Amino acid sequence: MNKAITHEQAEALVGKLALLFSYSEQALEFVCSKIMLKHDPRSVVGWPAKRLEQKITYLRRAAGEFPSLASHKESMLRVADKFDSLGEIRHGFIHGTLRSDPLSQGLLVFRRHDVKNGEFVEKELTIDWELSDNLTKEFLELGAESGALMTQILRIV
Repeated sequence: MNKAITHEQAEALVGKLALLFSYSEQALEFVCSKIMLKHDPRSVVGWPAKRLEQKITYLRRAAGEFPSLASHKESMLRVADKFDSLGEIRHGFIHGTLRSDPLSQGLLVFRRHDVKNGEFVEKELTIDWELSDNLTKEFLELGAESGALMTQILRIV
């Protein structure tokens, strides 16, 4: 059975993950902006993108489109994939409401409402406290990889 957790523990985890993701997304923003300014100045109109999905889509497109980035294609796509998976988790805890009752079971459950195909849908994100160290490590790795990609792009762009 999972150990009960407090609201303070839940809030600390959410805060830590939000800060880690923020750093990573700033690096992604920098990478996309540098690539645009060097290779794709027409895309700068309307930039910076407001939505994470737009930044991920641009990074994937740039990885396959610009020959000078070919040696970084694999790392660009890996970072994009990690943003896809961890971005959904981040979206769940940032835009969801933490339910109190599952905390006694060692679970953080965030519920949010969304619109899909013109219908309201309810979505839930569940984080098992026992796996929170692994999740923190994944967010740290995203920060390290996006930061490293930022350094690589800065050298060539």
